[in-house]
Amino acid sequence: MSVVKDIADFLEDNSIGTVGTNIFCADMPDTPNDLVCLFEYAGNPPMLNEDIDQPGVQVRARNTDYETARAKLQTIQNLLMRVGYTEDATYFDGMTINSTRYLRITPAQGITSLGVDAKNRADMVQNFYIIKGR
Repeated sequence: MSVVKDIADFLEDNSIGTVGTNIFCADMPDTPNDLVCLFEYAGNPPMLNEDIDQPGVQVRARNTDYETARAKLQTIQNLLMRVGYTEDATYFDGMTINSTRYLRITPAQGITSLGVDAKNRADMVQNFYIIKGR
């Protein structure tokens, strides 16, 4: 599975939304107004001599209301940051999604507004660095 599909499934498993309904991978449809879309980007190079990849994932949230879009991304950030965080009782040692081991997920920067789209919907984004097995 791709990293964006894995993260989408993880978001769905944690009640963020439903894949194919309001969580999408690599293609942001015009509807619905309230959605989350994940995109893969270069991230960091793979670790030499280890079966470790370090991709980047961009999470975008869109909504007719700015505060709602931002709150959705804040919830996602809070969830993803738990993976590999040593003080988290559930995900301190990483986790497995669709048979891939995820060791750490960290924000690359804070939540950022991209402004509004042509339909005046708030568009927010946050990028994450991921460390995962191959």
